[in-house]
Order: sequence, then structure tokens, then C-alpha cells
Amino acid sequence: LYERACALDPHFESFSQWMDWAKRGRAGQAEKVAEAWHKIRPMDIEPILLLMEQKEKRSAFHSSLQLLAKAEQIDSVHPAVRRARLRLLAGSVLRHLQQKKLHLAEEKLAEMAALPQSQQGDRPAFLAALRYMVCVLRGERDAAVAQSAEVERVLGSNMAAALLIFGVANALKQGAYTQLPPLELLGKSERARLPEAVIRVVDLAKDMQMSHEIPAGWMTETVKQFPRSSQSLSVSQLQTLGEAGLVAKHFELAYAVAGTGLERGGPTEANFLLLRALSLQRDFEGRHAVCAAAAAQLAREQRQMEVVEKAVELIAGSPFDDLKFTSEQTSTVIKKEKAARAFPTVYNRGPD
Repeated sequence: LYERACALDPHFESFSQWMDWAKRGRAGQAEKVAEAWHKIRPMDIEPILLLMEQKEKRSAFHSSLQLLAKAEQIDSVHPAVRRARLRLLAGSVLRHLQQKKLHLAEEKLAEMAALPQSQQGDRPAFLAALRYMVCVLRGERDAAVAQSAEVERVLGSNMAAALLIFGVANALKQGAYTQLPPLELLGKSERARLPEAVIRVVDLAKDMQMSHEIPAGWMTETVKQFPRSSQSLSVSQLQTLGEAGLVAKHFELAYAVAGTGLERGGPTEANFLLLRALSLQRDFEGRHAVCAAAAAQLAREQRQMEVVEKAVELIAGSPFDDLKFTSEQTSTVIKKEKAARAFPTVYNRGPD
């Protein structure tokens, strides 16, 4: 019916409603709608952005960049368009390096370096890490050492530099070319700064949409060092570190970060209560369900619907999927979770 309506009366609103419906349907349906939309209304940017995103997910970066060029002609200042070129070029460089097509990788690297946004924040370190891998694959040892030093200069940390280069090498499936230094060789002050190093590298990898999992031993050391730096970290830094703990399945770190976030209070309290639930779900099902239900209630009160959806989904289909709390009960859960500082064990399970 949507298809017929759009064929008879191809307005933007009609296609937009068709797309909203398709996104809730089976996989691939939204992409077919976007193709039909773009064919009939080639100057609408929405279907182009969706097609570009789908191509990127399949690592078809050449096709994604072609679609981006179309989007830039329509609206070059659109936020999604402005963010996309650097990210797509980064993905293209990684793909060429993985295939050892070094001349193509260097061409895309030059395009990346010419973008003004590539000089913002820690992004120059990412470019230097990519250049490091080009030098390594070419066998240019001295040039590789110089690029490694540039990564360390930008990040201001030898640990962060080592983690970033290690992550880029692993993303290229070239881990044999680089190894992290043994933790026992790190000094006391270096270890104390490890949480901040992890945060910067994870943030940068996320910015470039590059998967990056911190090695288990380094995550364990991060947990040990976290109490010393927890109060100096911002809320956004805590969220990054908590997500990194979940990705690495290092739930003790996610648990500790959630506790610190809860102590901060404020509008992010529901997010950290959800993080606490996620850190508990494997072995403490009842407690994780209570935290999820309380997070959903608090998020409803604060109109944070994305948190509500995630919290509800977490316990959907479980024996606790109909669990509901009042505001007073939610406050009690938060108070008890703030007090439960130690990661639970089978002998000390925490609040009942």
C-alpha cells in the first residue's frame, strides 16, 4: 500500500512514512525503500544517507563515498554528511591496508589529512597510526618509529599510543607486526594513568567507527587503577570506560564505573543504573532485573526514552519482564546500589 501510494503521489512525507514502516520490518526492507525513494526523488538526502550507511556496514567504502558525493552536492553542511567523509575514508584506508594495497591506502590517507576535521582532537594520532602501519608493511623501520613517536606526542602517553597502534594492527589482522609492552615493565605513575589512556583510545576508535577491544590483562590493571582516578574523570569519560568494560566482557570494570556514575547523580543516573544492570546480567539475574526495572522507571521520569527502551529490552522475555517500580522503590534501589561498592561474588551477592 505504501509503495502504491508513493508511486501515485511521490511526496517526501509519503516516502518518509514508508521508510519508518520499513525500518520496523525484516532486514533489507528499508534499503529497498531507500532505493525506490532515491530513484523517484533523487534530490532527497534521507535515502542517500541510509544507502550510504548500509554500504558502509558491508565495507563497500567505494560505493559509500560515491553516495556521499551525491549527498554533499545536495547539502554539504548536513551534520551526517559532514561527519561521514572522514569516517568513510578511514574505513577505506583500513580496508586497503588489510588487502595490502598500499598505494591506494596512501591516496586515501592524503585525502583524510586534507580534511579540516582530521586535525581536531586526537584524530591526528589516528592518522599517524595508519601511517605507521603503511611504513611497517613497506618494511620502512625508521619511518615507522617516527610515526609511532608522533602518535605518542599527540596522545601525550606512551600507553595510549601503544594501545592505539595495537588496535589498528588488530583491525587490519596484522597483529603479528606489533605487540603491547608487558604490564610489569610499566612504572607506578604510568599504571595510574591507564584508565585515562584506555578512555582516549576507545573514544578515538569509536569516533572512527573502528572496533577496538582492550586486552584482558590491561583491562584487569585498569580495574585496579580506576579508584585512584575515578573522581577526576568526567561523566562522558566514565560512560566510555563503562562501555569498554562491557565490550571486553570485563564486568568488574563496568560495575565499578557504574557505582562512580551513580554517586554523581544528576540526569545521567539512569544510564549508570542501566550500566550496573548490564554488568550483573550473567550471574546475578534477579539483581540485574531489579536494576534494569529501576533504570526504566527513572528514565521515564526524566523522559530518556532510549534508556527506557534498552532497560525494558534487557529483561523482556525473562521471569522479570513485568517488574515495575514506584519512584520511591527506585530511590531505594539506587541508594542500595550506591552502597554496594564491591563486585559481587557467590558468597557476597550484594543487595537482595
